[in-house]
Amino acid sequence: MLLALFSLVWSPFAQAESITAGASATATARVGTHGCVDQPSECEWLSFRDAATFSPWVKSEPNTNVAAKGALTFRVHGDGTGHADPMAAETAEWSLRVTDAWVSTRTPNANFTLGIQRIAWGVAQGYSLVDTVNPLDLENPTRFDQRLSSLASDLTLHSETFAASVIVVPFFVPAALPANDSSLTLSAQDLLDERFTGSRTLQIGDLETRPMIPSDVLGETSVATRVRFSPQAGDFALSWHHGRDSLPQVAGDVVLVGFQTKQDAVDVGVPLVFPKRHVLGFTARGGLPGSLTGWAETVVILPENTAAAPTEAQLAGLVNLGVLDAIPDPIPQTVTQDGEPVWKWLLGLDRGVGSVQLTAQWLHGFVTERQQADLSDYALFSAQWAALPTVRLDALGATDFKGHLVNFGVTALHADTAEITVGASIIDGPDDSALAAIKTASNLHTTVTMRF
Repeated sequence: MLLALFSLVWSPFAQAESITAGASATATARVGTHGCVDQPSECEWLSFRDAATFSPWVKSEPNTNVAAKGALTFRVHGDGTGHADPMAAETAEWSLRVTDAWVSTRTPNANFTLGIQRIAWGVAQGYSLVDTVNPLDLENPTRFDQRLSSLASDLTLHSETFAASVIVVPFFVPAALPANDSSLTLSAQDLLDERFTGSRTLQIGDLETRPMIPSDVLGETSVATRVRFSPQAGDFALSWHHGRDSLPQVAGDVVLVGFQTKQDAVDVGVPLVFPKRHVLGFTARGGLPGSLTGWAETVVILPENTAAAPTEAQLAGLVNLGVLDAIPDPIPQTVTQDGEPVWKWLLGLDRGVGSVQLTAQWLHGFVTERQQADLSDYALFSAQWAALPTVRLDALGATDFKGHLVNFGVTALHADTAEITVGASIIDGPDDSALAAIKTASNLHTTVTMRF
C-alpha cells in the first residue's frame, strides 16, 4: 500500500526523463543491554529517534550543466529511555530532517552548489578528522562517523589534477547529541572537586546544562577552503575551516542551583557553549603494494580557551547557609579547553580478500578529546563478508585498550529492494576511557529496510 501511494505521488514527475525519484522506509527495534544482562527483565527499549523512518527523494538533471536534489526523512522517535540532548524537546514524538535541498550548476572547470547538503572531505573509511564543515550526528552514539546536512554554498574550480573549493555556511547548527542517557560532557564532580568542597561533607549532586545557541548573525558565518591535488600516484589535499565546534563544551559561570542542599549534596548548573576554532587539515590516499589502499589524515586544531567556575556571589550564599566555612581562595576553576593547539591524526589500510573487505585504522584523538594532554590512541577495525549472494556479515569496532565498542550484524538481502538486519552493539570500559561515556547505548537490535 505504501509503495502504491508513493508511486501515485511521483508518477507525474517520473515521466520526465530528467527526473528520478525514490524512497526508503525503515523500522528499528532496540533493547538496551547495559546493566541488565544478569536480569533481562530489567532491560529497556532504547530509542535513537529512528523507530520508524520514511525517506523520499527526487533528483532532476534537465541538462548536463544543471542538477537539483531534494531529500528528507520523516522520523518516528519511538519509546526509549528519554532524551539526553538538552537541545531536544522532551515531548517530541516525531521529527522531520532535510538531508538534501540543493541546486547545482557546472561548467568544464567549475561547480557551484547552493542549498542544504553534506560536504565530505575525508579520505578515511567511516570516521574522518577533516570532515568538520557539517555538524556531528551523535543521536546513535555507537556511530560517531555520522554528520548532519547544513545550508552551505560550495564553489569548486578544477582542472584534470587540481581542484580548489570555497565553502560558506551562513547559519550555525549544533550537533545532534545522543538520544539516550549517554553523556559527552563533564560531570558535576569533575567541575567542582575537593578544591570546592574542602574537608566538609558537602557533595556535588546533579549537573544541569543550559545550551547557549549562537544567534543567526553575519559574524557566525563559517568558512572553509580546500586545495586538492590528484596525480596518478594518489590523492592529496590541504584544508582550512573556521567556525564553531558543533559539539558543546562546558564553560562559563557555574550556578549553585537554588543554593539547595539535599543529602549533603548541592546541584549545579552550567552553560554549554560552542567554541570557535580553526582546523587545518591534510589528507592523502593512494594505492600500496599488495593490493592495499592506504590513507592518512591529520589536523591541527586551534581552539578558544574555555573554563568553568562558580562566582564569588554563589559561594558567598553557601557560606551564609553554613555549608562552606569560607569562600575558597582562589576560587576553583576547571579549564575545559586550554586554547593550546591540538594535533590529531589517523592512519588506515584496507584490502579485499575474496568476498571479505578488511579495514584497519589507528586514530590519535577521539571526537570528545579537546586538549593535547587528553588525547588517546584508538585501534579501529571493520570487516564485511558477502557470505552468500543474499547474506552479508558486518563487524566494526574501536578500542583504546581500556574500553571497547563493537558493532556486528547479519543482514539478509532481497534483491535491491529489502533487507533485514539483526545485530548488537557492545560498549564497555572504565570511567577513564572515552568510550565509557556511551556504554549505556549498548543494545541488541533489528532493522527492516525497504527501498522503492
